[in-house]
Amino acid sequence: MWVLDEIFRNGAYAIPNDVAQRLGTLDGAPRVLDLGGHVGLFGLWFRATFPDAKFTSFEPDPENVVALRECVRINGLGDRWRVIEAAATTSDGEAAFQSDGPLSQLGNATEALDREHALLEKVFPYLHGTRLLTPREVTVETHDVMPYLAQCDFLKMDIQGGEWPLLTDDRFEALSAVALVAEIHPHVAPMDNPRDYVVERLERLGFT
Repeated sequence: MWVLDEIFRNGAYAIPNDVAQRLGTLDGAPRVLDLGGHVGLFGLWFRATFPDAKFTSFEPDPENVVALRECVRINGLGDRWRVIEAAATTSDGEAAFQSDGPLSQLGNATEALDREHALLEKVFPYLHGTRLLTPREVTVETHDVMPYLAQCDFLKMDIQGGEWPLLTDDRFEALSAVALVAEIHPHVAPMDNPRDYVVERLERLGFT
């Protein structure tokens, strides 16, 4: 419900007109790389504007991915929506992972996640005991996502801190997207001024 509200009511991913126009001039349907597919709500929202869009979603959370695959099946999008059950990283392998619904994240260090939980439980006490506040640790596959970055028209990235290894990798410069939307997480950034870093990084790649 949190993500549903964020996307469909609050318009967190609202596409500016000039971006929509640019995507509309592509040769063919937009190829969307969806890092952090969750349960498919962003994909359904995006397809309301671009119904022919082709999606590749990375989602490592074993519980989320069940719902994501069902979302794709129910909507009859199996030929246009590929689901990869892995974390989007810079190398292939395995990693510890906190399965936590919309706050799922790589790693077994939970200090920052514990602080988020404490704040959420204070604001929303009815969440006590729910999956959101009681993550479980699992092991997930990791895939080198860099080749995919070079084959997309639109990048959506919301991976709870996992964006930093991607943004700081030299291969990020091969990004082929004409537009992107990303949620950045300053509390786990490897630099002092993360927002400035991201803006400068994207501007060097030609983004406005």
